[in-house]
Amino acid sequence: MVAAAILVGYVGFYFLDTVLGGYDPYFTSDGRNRYSGGLPMHDCIMWQPRFGCYSNEYRHDFVGLLFYPLLWLDHHFIHKTHSIADADFPKWWEGLADADIHPDYRPDYKRWKAVALKYEPQLAAAKARSDTNEVRRIQKLIREKSDNPKVNK
Repeated sequence: MVAAAILVGYVGFYFLDTVLGGYDPYFTSDGRNRYSGGLPMHDCIMWQPRFGCYSNEYRHDFVGLLFYPLLWLDHHFIHKTHSIADADFPKWWEGLADADIHPDYRPDYKRWKAVALKYEPQLAAAKARSDTNEVRRIQKLIREKSDNPKVNK
């Protein structure tokens, strides 16, 4: 009876933890893709519960390790990991709602979206002209303004 109560509490806490979580918009590795030296590639966006994280054998915390069995099931069947190598990644990324982003990273994500939206017409025009130098310049500007909130005025 005690074991059943502990199991229900374990699953119940994880359920609440994952419902309150979201996708971590910073690229990380789930360990599937690796460089020739064995280090994992940071090529995917993963769901993380509100408290704790487990991305791979190198990036996790105690809570993520504690809930690893449920988090593994969650990543494979409910909140799937999305790699930039996936054919549908751009479409998935564009359709991602603010509410799907982990609460710790929502301000960053909203800032990135606002900056990208601001420069979208200029970027589209440069791409239409096949002006690769201008495309690079605008993409660099977007990165700079997205990564440095002090620049966004």
